[in-house]
Amino acid sequence: MNAEQRQQIRLDRLRQIAEEHTEEISDAEARDQLAGIEPVAPLAAVTSEGSAESSFHSNGNLLVFGTKREMEQVLARGLLDGWVAHGRVWDLDREWDPWGNLTMSCTVQIGEVESGG
Repeated sequence: MNAEQRQQIRLDRLRQIAEEHTEEISDAEARDQLAGIEPVAPLAAVTSEGSAESSFHSNGNLLVFGTKREMEQVLARGLLDGWVAHGRVWDLDREWDPWGNLTMSCTVQIGEVESGG
């Protein structure tokens, strides 16, 4: 498969994600990629505000990423603001599943607060 074919597959999959999981694309990078202005990144996620039940609606926030590390960092920051991916994360180059083909997990660590005494 050549680079042009790979980009077309990514674009088709990104458009499918947008159609099934979002009403409006608020992320500028995702909008540019969907419009064909920028090359399509290999990774995507859809976050929604609140509980898992909210993820069944088409009100998600589509995000695109160049690396898994970038995806991890952005999704972790989003969790702090209440925007959760609820398992909707994709590698656009892997075997396709419109509901997500990557797993995602979160870890919480509880520790003692150190006093400055």
